[in-house]
Amino acid sequence: MARTLIILFLILLVSVDKTTAQQPSIRNFATSIYGGGTQNWCISQTDNKRMLFANNSGLLTYDSDRWFLFNIANNTNVRSLYYDGEQDYIYAGASNEFGYYYTDSITFKTTYQSLSINLPEKEQSFDEVWNIYKYKDAITFQCKRHIFLLKPDGEFSVFHTKYRIETSTVVDDKIIIACKEATYYIFNNRLHTMNNTDLLQGKSVRAILPYVNGMIIFATASDGLYTYDGFTTTPLMLDISPFLENNQIFCGAIHGDMLAFGTVRGGLVVKNISSGQNSYANVSTGLQNNTVLSLFFDSLNNIWLGLDQGISYVLTEAPYKELFGHNNQNGTGYSSLIFENKLYLATNQGLFFTPFPMPDTPIPPQPQLLANMTGQAWSLRNISHSVLCGNDDGAYQITGTEARKIPGPEGTWDFKELHHHPGSVLSCDYQGLYILKEVENQWVFSNRVEGFNETSTAFEEDSDGSIWVSHWQKGVYHLWLSDDLTTVVKMKFYSSENELPTNDNNIISKIDGKIYISSADGFYRYDSESGKLVKDAKLNATFQSLEHPLRLIETPRRDIWAVNTGSLSLAKRDSTGNYETDTLTFRSIAKRLQANLGHIDFIDENHTIFNVENGFISVNNDYISKRNDAQILIRRILGTKSTDTIFYAGTTKNVQKNIQIPHDQNSIKIEYVWPQYSSDKSISFSCYLENYDNEWTNQQDAVSKEYTQLRKGSYTFHLRGHNMATGVVQETMIKFTVLPAWYETLLAYAIYLVTFIIMMFYIFKFLKNRYDRRIHEIEMRRERQLRERETQLEIERQKKEKELIQMKKEELEIELKHKTSLLADSTMNLIRKNDMLQMLDNDLSEISNGIRHQEATHTLNRKIQNIHKSIHSNIKEDENWEKFEENFNLVYVNYMKKLTEQFPHLKMNDRKLCAYLRMGLSSKEMASLFNTSIRSIETARYRLRKKLNLGHDDNLSDFIQSL
Repeated sequence: MARTLIILFLILLVSVDKTTAQQPSIRNFATSIYGGGTQNWCISQTDNKRMLFANNSGLLTYDSDRWFLFNIANNTNVRSLYYDGEQDYIYAGASNEFGYYYTDSITFKTTYQSLSINLPEKEQSFDEVWNIYKYKDAITFQCKRHIFLLKPDGEFSVFHTKYRIETSTVVDDKIIIACKEATYYIFNNRLHTMNNTDLLQGKSVRAILPYVNGMIIFATASDGLYTYDGFTTTPLMLDISPFLENNQIFCGAIHGDMLAFGTVRGGLVVKNISSGQNSYANVSTGLQNNTVLSLFFDSLNNIWLGLDQGISYVLTEAPYKELFGHNNQNGTGYSSLIFENKLYLATNQGLFFTPFPMPDTPIPPQPQLLANMTGQAWSLRNISHSVLCGNDDGAYQITGTEARKIPGPEGTWDFKELHHHPGSVLSCDYQGLYILKEVENQWVFSNRVEGFNETSTAFEEDSDGSIWVSHWQKGVYHLWLSDDLTTVVKMKFYSSENELPTNDNNIISKIDGKIYISSADGFYRYDSESGKLVKDAKLNATFQSLEHPLRLIETPRRDIWAVNTGSLSLAKRDSTGNYETDTLTFRSIAKRLQANLGHIDFIDENHTIFNVENGFISVNNDYISKRNDAQILIRRILGTKSTDTIFYAGTTKNVQKNIQIPHDQNSIKIEYVWPQYSSDKSISFSCYLENYDNEWTNQQDAVSKEYTQLRKGSYTFHLRGHNMATGVVQETMIKFTVLPAWYETLLAYAIYLVTFIIMMFYIFKFLKNRYDRRIHEIEMRRERQLRERETQLEIERQKKEKELIQMKKEELEIELKHKTSLLADSTMNLIRKNDMLQMLDNDLSEISNGIRHQEATHTLNRKIQNIHKSIHSNIKEDENWEKFEENFNLVYVNYMKKLTEQFPHLKMNDRKLCAYLRMGLSSKEMASLFNTSIRSIETARYRLRKKLNLGHDDNLSDFIQSL
């Protein structure tokens, strides 16, 4: 029975048909990224999908965002790891040291606890611990010549071997131990020699892999693979055996149908037992170096590699494979075509080819450049059993490995076979549309299509023979050509002004022989009866969840790829002609696609070759993604005021307890992560702190959120993760409480209350005393104010009486002066008049004597004339004017002085006129005083106005009164 199983197993391995060689995608992590030692000896994974690495510098962990390094007790190289999910312990082995890491429940820090210190003293020198695993309920530590079994009660069972142990593992209920000299197993707490394993003697066994029905695979360093069924050891010959023997196996693992080996010189090889296909990861395919010290299948069936220098992640479980590995040097992929056992590849560096199917070899074949086909190659088409290539330099016909340039065309975008005109091909170069015709198995330039001058990369023939052309900026053209294909006889243009929502990025696709236009608001098709574009209900329903416009490509089995910037979806057609759209499985590929130019090809019905920014990938159309059960995780809650303060650390076992944050640490940072290792920056987060935020934050790739000066109270932190590679959204939450400050506790409030009552008592007493004092002070002040008021009133009364007396005195003095002045004037006038009368009397006596003596008439007339002059002279005499002016100033307070200062050019008569006007005399009264006529007074007034610079509307009397 056992032999039959082995035979069937071998037949299965060598008889399954294989597709073309494909290489898994690789992510590399250099030492400068993870910050640890160069070598990584063992790998494991926790229940919350955190990766663990036994590194030269200690325990290295990675959660897809951050790397953490933890030393072991004696600071030696960590060689082995084992994660125990039941206890959430990470067991680690080093040189003469082993123990476990755990998360401290108080400090939430990762702490190491040594177990080897509990060994008997004679057992404490055991060299390196190379393997740790669980055997029944015991943790097993395998060293150079020791096997330690740590039992649940803390006791150790120790097994010694006569020979140096190469490796060991657990198969079913046995610990299998491989030495060069013999093979052992531990069963029922006893060490036994394994029978019939002589073929393994002298060989270095690097991996013991359990398989079905109790069979075991022994992988030796340089002597190949062997199987053991419990009775017989048999060499296992696979197609990868020569590779393994030449490159020296260092480690191995089996996971489902995947058999993987890490080598010293050749990197990684993975054998798919079901399909027989091999995958390689080495320096030629993008690995950092070829020495694989450890390997581990994670929960998604991808493989982590611990290298001699660095860490790598090999995406064996992915919907796509690299055709030529990450070290492809052929440029950006534009188009591909499989034709006559050759795969042609058009890139921005030229046209390349490689044999097809490609050989399944460790080093992927590198495509060769066709002679004279450098420059950007835009398209490849198989038309009438010929290969046509659109190149930046023109159009080419490819035959085998030779390229013939077709004279006539310039840089050519694409070719379309015209089914309504057999033997003719419509093409478009940098000038516009042109026609190729086949003559004696060669394509030649026939003519340009007149009447249409646009150039485009996208054009299709409709079922009626008309041509659709999409211009990336202007819109869509529908052309009808003449029968001889020389002229556009009819054209209709569709744009934002005519049936389309926009001018740019309207994409033409041909599905099931029909033309569809994908625009910003969905899919349109041409209605030949109305001659208009109408919405297509079926396609819009199929791709309603996607962002438009979409480029559609129909597969050989009539499924539809839908491509857009940032998205790649596959609509699978069922037997009824309806579609079921998968928008998530292939989303991770979308960012790599080069979808604007060129075309894709199909390896078979199930595999599509897509053009990407660094070459070409093969996509499995039937790929069913393995569910990523990684959970979004609140990693830590830290106090930002003290970086060493951790209030919470998320692990697989800790139950969310009542997280309390002291008030003096109320500025915190919440760290979170969603483990996702296949691509970088594919997770974005939004969060919302209940009782603090008003709404969710915007999506961002930051993996922490800080809050400062949180008030006391309970909070709930909501976190939402968005996986942009798969479209999956996940949420989690955590509750915590910010404690009140010491001055906000119940005890503090009780103290506040007692203190408040005492203070209120003394305050009341103090206020009462102060009130009484204030009342007394107020009464005393009021009495004092009354007395002061009375005194002030008496003083004011006396002051007013004095002022009144002074005013009366001043009035009397003025009046006395005035009376004195009048008396003096009267006296002077009387004297002057008396003198004048005396003179008149004398003059009249002389006249009388002259008459008596009969003097001459002329003498008498002269004397009479002298009397007349004397009277006039006395009337005009102004010897008392100064006296008048003095009295006038006395009454009108220096009026004349002010007048003279302001108007120094005024004459005496002008000043007199001003004085009389100030006294309010009328013109008649002033004429009498001046001994002149009223008219002369008016003239004097007029002249005075001019001297005073008065305007026509100014009143002279008012002006004089206002001075």
